[in-house]
Amino acid sequence: GNVNTAASIVVKLNTAVEGVVGSYNGTYAKAQAARNNVETFEYVGGIMATSRPFCVSMVGSILNADDIQNIWDGEHWAGKEPGDPFVVRGGYNCRHYWVPVEE
Repeated sequence: GNVNTAASIVVKLNTAVEGVVGSYNGTYAKAQAARNNVETFEYVGGIMATSRPFCVSMVGSILNADDIQNIWDGEHWAGKEPGDPFVVRGGYNCRHYWVPVEE
């Protein structure tokens, strides 16, 4: 059949790059918050047809780091990846972020 290998590779590379950039951004935001004694974060990002129920329910939530970790440890959903919730966010291919909120 007609397989567009170049397009398939581009999609995979874009997904991988977005994942790496998202993980970096999460790591950086968490470190900056710690440096500035900021303990509150907002879950931000748009909602798409493919957004996970977890992400849909969390967008706009403002929580402290302990609450974020407790939710992360206590809930399970399709695509969830193990690790730091600030780094892996909602899971594979997630486009949401925890953004520090200064008082």
